[in-house]
Amino acid sequence: MATCVVLLLTVVAGVVVADDNQQTVTDAALAYRIEALEDIVRQQAKVIDDLASGLQRALTGLEACSPLKNTFPLVDTADKIEGTGLLQEQLTGNSALHAVFVRSDINDPLVPVVTQLTERVNEVSASLQALKNEVTEASTSVFVHWGSSTCPGSSVLVYSGVVGGSNYNETGGAANYLCLPLSNITLFDYTNYHTAHLYGGEYQTEDIHGDKDPLCAVCRSSRATNVMIPATFYCPDGWTSEYSGWLMTGYYDLESASEFICVSFEKEERQGSGVNNNGKLLFYTATVCGSLPCPPYFGGKRVTCVDLRNKVASSSTSLYVRWGSSKCPGTAVVVYSGIIGGSSYDETGGAANYLCLPLSNLALAARRSNKNAYLFGAEYETQDQHHDKDALCTVCQSTHPTTVMIPARSDCPLGWTMEYSGWLMGGYLYDAAASEFVCVDGEMAARDASGRDDDGKLLFYTVTVCGSLPCSPYTHDKNVMCVVCSK
Repeated sequence: MATCVVLLLTVVAGVVVADDNQQTVTDAALAYRIEALEDIVRQQAKVIDDLASGLQRALTGLEACSPLKNTFPLVDTADKIEGTGLLQEQLTGNSALHAVFVRSDINDPLVPVVTQLTERVNEVSASLQALKNEVTEASTSVFVHWGSSTCPGSSVLVYSGVVGGSNYNETGGAANYLCLPLSNITLFDYTNYHTAHLYGGEYQTEDIHGDKDPLCAVCRSSRATNVMIPATFYCPDGWTSEYSGWLMTGYYDLESASEFICVSFEKEERQGSGVNNNGKLLFYTATVCGSLPCPPYFGGKRVTCVDLRNKVASSSTSLYVRWGSSKCPGTAVVVYSGIIGGSSYDETGGAANYLCLPLSNLALAARRSNKNAYLFGAEYETQDQHHDKDALCTVCQSTHPTTVMIPARSDCPLGWTMEYSGWLMGGYLYDAAASEFVCVDGEMAARDASGRDDDGKLLFYTVTVCGSLPCSPYTHDKNVMCVVCSK
């Protein structure tokens, strides 16, 4: 009989511990939101397993404990149970201190005990499920599946549509591609003649896809971090492929700038399309040796790409590129490192964005078209010890869920952690090609043995110009710094 009493009270005591832990979890979730939710969920899962096992043992032992009905008086609702009252007088040790059940049916005291145990287990189970749901919601991200109307693997479709953007011959047009929906569209009449224009896209591939209108899908991944890696199908440790395809962008000598995107091998097109309407165009990309090191690259090869997601569902990480360095700072983890690349500085139709190109596990195709976009390496154009050196880069996974680049600062806001600081850099103002601003680490690391003037995608310091830029707080003609912060 004593054994049965200890058994029941031990299980009940376990419920109290679970309840305390749950309250702690709730407080932490309210105070810190996403931080450490994974650890909490694992701890709660263990508590649930322990409770379930204890409850099963209690239920199994109920028949053997039947003498309790006549020999052991349960605590009534009028009694205090936290170390005082009737139960404290009859028991000693921690079990008495943690007893929580009360007598609701004096004729059958075991029924309310089991009922309360079951209710407590159900409460903790519900709280655990709520935590799991919060972790799931926090551990997602969105990416575009270019060249497909569906989402790969476990990713969920947000919406599908057609690829669009500015026309290939508009010098001031937007560089980026858009995924345009085909339903629930909202448009307004407008009479201002000074506007930008929106077109659909077309494959310019000299194959069965030529002049077809490319499709796209916006997908919600089951992981918080996604990354596109050019020139490879390789998945680093801890990562898995969402989809793979061709690195595509605009034609190098067209008037309008573009950007590099990863278009699925599927290259799905809109039914009934095929008329040469032009618009925002997509060409295959071919390699050019020089600032792009050969080997490991080879000239004149078609460039592939892969879009990856993290294998582990984690809400407490984020990705950024550390331009100008071959390593990651602090606790950040290297996803891969390589060299900076992009379109050449003199290509009006080239991609504006910089890429971090891997130097191993490359995947390049022998076929190429007569009309291609081109991929070069990148050089510092700084008129100092870094001039003409081939710039390095690293894709880093921060241990914090959010990262942001802040221009014109060298420190982070209160409560944020500095990942790295450096110089705000972009293309030269008089060069033909568009570019973008990136934060290049102050180290400005370069590939060994580089230094020849091969040009390609170039990196210049950025200086301030007063006018629309308010001075003060800014000052005219000063080099601009930058910082990447995480929280």
